[in-house]
Order: sequence, then C-alpha cells, then structure tokens
Amino acid sequence: MSLLPTVEEIATLPRRAVGAFAARCARVVFSKFLEAYPDAPPGDAGLLASALEFAERASAGQSGRAPVHFVAGDWWNAVEKVTRRTPAAVNATAAAVALAVLRAVSAVQAADAVASGPQGPARAAFAAAEFARDTGSSVEGIRADFEKLKAAVAGEQNPVSPDVFDAVA
Repeated sequence: MSLLPTVEEIATLPRRAVGAFAARCARVVFSKFLEAYPDAPPGDAGLLASALEFAERASAGQSGRAPVHFVAGDWWNAVEKVTRRTPAAVNATAAAVALAVLRAVSAVQAADAVASGPQGPARAAFAAAEFARDTGSSVEGIRADFEKLKAAVAGEQNPVSPDVFDAVA
C-alpha cells in the first residue's frame, strides 16, 4: 500500500507544484462535499469554489485577485455560516473542504513568501492531502496524483495547470 507523500517529499517539488498538489487535494475534498450535499446553496458551494479556483489559477501562474472574502479576512466567518447551514451529516465534510481549500490557498501564497521557509508550503500541502484522505479519498489515488505531478514538472519552476491531473471522479 502506498503512503501519503511526506512533507519532505512534497518540499522537493518546485514551489508552484506544491501549490498545485495542495489545490488538487482540496479539489478532491470539494468533490466529496458536492457529492454529500448536492443541493448545497450556490453561495455556499461558490464560496469554497472561488477560493479553490484562486489556488489553482495561482499555481498555474495566472494573475488574479484573491476572492473578496480572503482579502477582507472574512473567510472563517463565511465558512462558519456555511457549516451552520449544512445538514449535520455533511457538516464534517463541509469543514474538511473549507480547511483543505484554506491549506491550498496557504500553500500557493506561501510559495511566493521567502519568509515561510522551504517547508511551510509543503506542510500546508500535506495537511490538504490529509483532509483528502480523511474524507474518503484513497491514499493510492493521492499518491498517484503526487507522482503524476512530480513527473510532469521534473524540477521545472514553471506554473502548473490543473490539467496535469485527471478529472476528479
């Protein structure tokens, strides 16, 4: 059985790839949220989706502003409202997706911050991978995504498109 990529393994990836891996893990968790809560109010799903898309765009080197709720610092207030409105059975998944998305955005933003040190983004990406595992994603699938990304970037510092990965089932 494969293991989750370690913080040390993730830290060997180029900085944009670290953010891309975290965003991929968050995308997987987000799909679990949508699966568990198909009639989620559009605003709730949109809040999480906009932050996730920001992380994916940033990893791909596309310019753009962070979602308003990140800039305004209202992320946790907005997430708290989402989790309060979700059915109890979906609440843990809603919280996990929120945390995974936050970790992905943190990894992408830290990828540009020298002060975060080389393992700061890797720790954030590892946390996103743990959320993916904890919401039912297979460790083998997470490992396969990591290996696919590692082969695709081969040490290059170039931006990483989400197209590197297969569609989330």
